[in-house]
Amino acid sequence: MKKRRIFSFEFKLQMVQFFKNGKSRKDMIHVYILISSALDKLIKDYETTGSFKHRDNLSEDEKELKRLSKEVKYGNRYFKARSLDNGAKIKVIRQNSDDYSVSPMCKTLKILL
Repeated sequence: MKKRRIFSFEFKLQMVQFFKNGKSRKDMIHVYILISSALDKLIKDYETTGSFKHRDNLSEDEKELKRLSKEVKYGNRYFKARSLDNGAKIKVIRQNSDDYSVSPMCKTLKILL
């Protein structure tokens, strides 16, 4: 299995600039040993949002799916905890506050802030 290459922001920006300045995709792929789809994604992402970060380039549907997935995750994780007394619910919230936002946990466990 081939190790995945990680490119710096500067390298990604340089690839986009080369492309904008007329360097051919074929030459860039050959010289820099790139996968064509990766180069296309760099160019598209930068032209769309000016960012190479995955979260900045999600479509609205992908953002909604991520939000819903998080809701389901909260719901599944805390479904059993809903039947606990308030002291036990607060303990669950404290134990998980490093990983999750407190407000959604309180909402899921029906604890008033």
